[in-house]
Amino acid sequence: MVTKWTDKWQENLQSWLACPFVPAELRDSASFPGNEKNIVDLREIKSETNWPKELRDYLSDAFAAELSFGTAGLRGKMGVGLNRMNVYTVAVASQGVAAWLRSKYSADRCSEAGVVIGYDTRHNSQLFAEVAATVFAANGVAVALFPTYCQTPMLAYAIRPLQALAGIMVTASHNPAVYNGYKLYGSDGIQVGQEEVDQITKFISTEYTAVDFEEALQEQQISYVHQTIERDYIEKTIHQLTPPVGAGGIKIAYTAMHGTGAKIVLPLLRAGGFTNVVTVKEQIEPDGDFPTAPAPNPEFPKATVLLRELAAKEKADLALATDPDADRLAVVIPDNAGEYHQLTGNQTAAFLADYWLSFLKNNHKLPANAAIVKSIVTADLGRSIAATFGVHLEESLTGFKDICGKIREFQANSTYEYVMGYEESIGYALGRNVLDKDGCSAAYIFAHAAASYKAQGLSLWDAWEGICRKYGYLGETTLNIVREGQIGKKFMAYVMDHFRLEAPLTLAGSKLDYFEDFLSSYRGKITYDGITRSIIKTGVINLRSSNVMRYHFADGNWYALRPSGTEPKLKVYLYASADSQAAADAKVKVMTDEVQAVIDALEAKFKEE
Repeated sequence: MVTKWTDKWQENLQSWLACPFVPAELRDSASFPGNEKNIVDLREIKSETNWPKELRDYLSDAFAAELSFGTAGLRGKMGVGLNRMNVYTVAVASQGVAAWLRSKYSADRCSEAGVVIGYDTRHNSQLFAEVAATVFAANGVAVALFPTYCQTPMLAYAIRPLQALAGIMVTASHNPAVYNGYKLYGSDGIQVGQEEVDQITKFISTEYTAVDFEEALQEQQISYVHQTIERDYIEKTIHQLTPPVGAGGIKIAYTAMHGTGAKIVLPLLRAGGFTNVVTVKEQIEPDGDFPTAPAPNPEFPKATVLLRELAAKEKADLALATDPDADRLAVVIPDNAGEYHQLTGNQTAAFLADYWLSFLKNNHKLPANAAIVKSIVTADLGRSIAATFGVHLEESLTGFKDICGKIREFQANSTYEYVMGYEESIGYALGRNVLDKDGCSAAYIFAHAAASYKAQGLSLWDAWEGICRKYGYLGETTLNIVREGQIGKKFMAYVMDHFRLEAPLTLAGSKLDYFEDFLSSYRGKITYDGITRSIIKTGVINLRSSNVMRYHFADGNWYALRPSGTEPKLKVYLYASADSQAAADAKVKVMTDEVQAVIDALEAKFKEE
């Protein structure tokens, strides 16, 4: 009997089973949640009448679509399927990138300059990196492969000194252990932009060519990156800010969150004079299972419990956490009563911006046309800081593909000189050594600030209070609406559609002033006569189209909605400012409660439909 496949995912499954380029050991069998120990032979599935619900749910998501580039390249759960990270999806993506490079550069350039590939400590990261290397080598593109795991900022840094045409980092950053990913960088060390992604996508098909890894090593089609690159990175980072007086007197607690960070952060701090460092022993060694941090994102305080406990025990001046690939940094500081507080990404960014711009100005290194870049969902505190120093603030879409992508725009138009970029999700890029978020250098710079302030008789808490008094107190909340699978995607689209058509006209007692629709690239106002809503367009947004809505209110407070490009979640960012922290927190709580109530009502309605 021939099964009649009616859904797209079922057609994709049949194409998968028939594809000779999918390795047989990956193609023909799968396990699924609730049945991990029992392998299902996909070739023997003749009809879906007796499928366990768990198998159907797994396959319908695993084959719903092809894994595609988001804000940070490929990212997804590992497993069987076109919508999963596996050796096949990595190979065909690499084939597409190789073809794109061959279309841009001569065969000689590809065989000489080639690509540099790094990988983190997640399960299968080294395997995926080696698979990618064999595909590039087969296509005449030379490969410089890190001989062991590295940090994402280290890969981004290495591209320019190695004069590579592109860089690839196999990582899923801070995502849970079941995820992995594939980030792509251009020859300038910046993640490739949307135009390049669109070009690469056209080159990706169902086929690829690969060579044997060991043979490619012998033939020198694949070579290993020399480890002096790590020493060079440390030297250049220290050169930006020479070691401060009193660095040895600063006690720092640090965790690598089971990832790559300790390999660079610890020697970097030592090189900067910070010799009094204690580490979270349970998390300092790499472990792709993340046993003490199942959600290894130090942005969230629940992931930094062990760090904060260690900091309190050791009475540390400063506590630092890098995420598994060390591109993000979380900061914990004690107040003057000895209680430890984790700064948000917005607070850390404000602290770093104030210190970094002060340092550049005091050392006559601040360009007259200096600019800092923040994402459209990041708080506006940096706007006031930039204005104080006479620095231009530019907004970009979320992700450092766009934040550091502004550098290309500045250079092309001869307008501004980039000095810093940041976003609320604990990502910071200071200076020009690494043109992507870099938790390692940010850790050193924050430690530098701690030593500098201590030399002035100030604690980090004193310094932070001074920043708040000068620029305003920030209240903030981020709602993470997580819904898995295709139903989850439909619900998120449902919420976005509702807010576009019927967003609240008041929030926490303040009237809506204007809104920004980044998908349609315009800003506007809404009028309402009690019966009909009307939209008056008031301006154009000169950014690439993106599914984000932002609502600004008469009291200066605002919120934004954005579906994540790498995770199954809808994020809502809410911000309020006031003359005290208590007032700002109270204001944003009311805003949050009201927006959450709207989303809850929408979910109930969605389920009914």
